[in-house]
Amino acid sequence: MPIGLATMEGAHSSARLAVNALLDRAGSDAARCTVTSLHREPALELLKRHDRTRYRLGLPNALDWG
Repeated sequence: MPIGLATMEGAHSSARLAVNALLDRAGSDAARCTVTSLHREPALELLKRHDRTRYRLGLPNALDWG
């Protein structure tokens, strides 16, 4: 599963998926790259939910003080 996040982890995941697709297309019997899911820190999930709620209500991000 691709990672929709602009990080090095996301870039690496996308590259692994692309390499695997190329190997499949070429019919190669080479080992496939391991693709892992992005770690989601449970401690941040409450803050993410709070941010989504504020966004839906048309409120600024809680850290947007400008």
